[in-house]
Amino acid sequence: MSNNIKLLFIVAIILLIVTGVALFFAFRQNPAPTGSDGGIVGGGGDEGSLPSGSNNASNNGVVNLSDKNEPLTLPVSEDEKKKLVQLSTDPVVGPTINKAGDRVRFFKQGTGNLFETTLDGSGGETRLSNITIKNIADAIWSPSKTYATISSYDTDSVNNFWLHTTGTSTIQTGEYSNTLLSSAYSPTEDKLASIVKSGSQYAVSISNPDGKNAKTIYTTKIPDFEISWPSKNLFALKTKSSAFAPSLLGTIPVGGGLLTVISSEEQGLNALWAPDGTHYLTSESISGGRDLKLEIRSLDAKESTAELSLKTLPEKCAFSKKEKLTLFCAIPNNIGSGPLPDAWWQKKVEFQDTLWATDILTGESKLLLQGGGFDMTHLFTSPNENYIFFVNKRDSTLWSLRLL
Repeated sequence: MSNNIKLLFIVAIILLIVTGVALFFAFRQNPAPTGSDGGIVGGGGDEGSLPSGSNNASNNGVVNLSDKNEPLTLPVSEDEKKKLVQLSTDPVVGPTINKAGDRVRFFKQGTGNLFETTLDGSGGETRLSNITIKNIADAIWSPSKTYATISSYDTDSVNNFWLHTTGTSTIQTGEYSNTLLSSAYSPTEDKLASIVKSGSQYAVSISNPDGKNAKTIYTTKIPDFEISWPSKNLFALKTKSSAFAPSLLGTIPVGGGLLTVISSEEQGLNALWAPDGTHYLTSESISGGRDLKLEIRSLDAKESTAELSLKTLPEKCAFSKKEKLTLFCAIPNNIGSGPLPDAWWQKKVEFQDTLWATDILTGESKLLLQGGGFDMTHLFTSPNENYIFFVNKRDSTLWSLRLL
């Protein structure tokens, strides 16, 4: 059977599945997994075997929100208290390190104003913009950290804006002419890839950060693709993840061409790409979403797939940019009974995580944070990897943990 026939067959199956789960996705939020800078450095605990997050953990490791009165909190040791800082008491969106690598910037959910603070929070917040973008829900940054693409929501629509900051008090902003169904920045230059509705199809385009000079490089009839840009010359497209449906994962050359399908059968498949774009972390829903299977895979067919013992979601992990195949991961004490990832996205369950760094090649692991009761997401590090940052999904507050 030719590759084109196989692709058409897969597309037909995906379209049938999409119809059945459309209502579910209508209510799902989409904070994409974030890239990272991390590594195995320092820590707030002892070395040892990475925990699996299995159901052997105590029941207070997972919170069923229908039964929850107050957020549960695990003890924080005196050593961890010295290293752990809350950077923002307000809910934040789109946290990132600035280009100089010495400050953390973020949008506040309520107003959409842009703020910065030091890596350890000393000196408090500095507001960079008075531009108000209400109901901001997501923001991604270009490599230069001078452009941001922002999504906000009202009762019945999604609005997309671009913001340009020069590092001074000059801030420019504008609205994209089309609704961006998914978007990602190049890892090497200020170019934006986006998916927009185009007639009866969906177009993948490359443009300037403000949406100008757009060039379509691929079209598809699949309506729920999410795009990532793992390496300079390669896009990745993945259908949305659900424990009740298989996801399709494929790649396209940035210059244009056909979709190469690299996975199409795993239920609830999600992927997080390594900084060099050669490897990626996948999670798969098994046992009806009551359990998770994680693997490290390579685009090189000659390299074998490595199954991991940890039980978590890619949204709770970040690859190191200094140590190849080193991962920071927030590991739930108990992953509960699912279905995952759906129940987590729908906020029906929350986790209490411990934070670990692990070397996939050697199996060596390091406990970085044991307490706090955080449900961590959006992990990233400072350039020299002496700090790691995360958002607590419970209340969207931003935290900093000193590693060195």
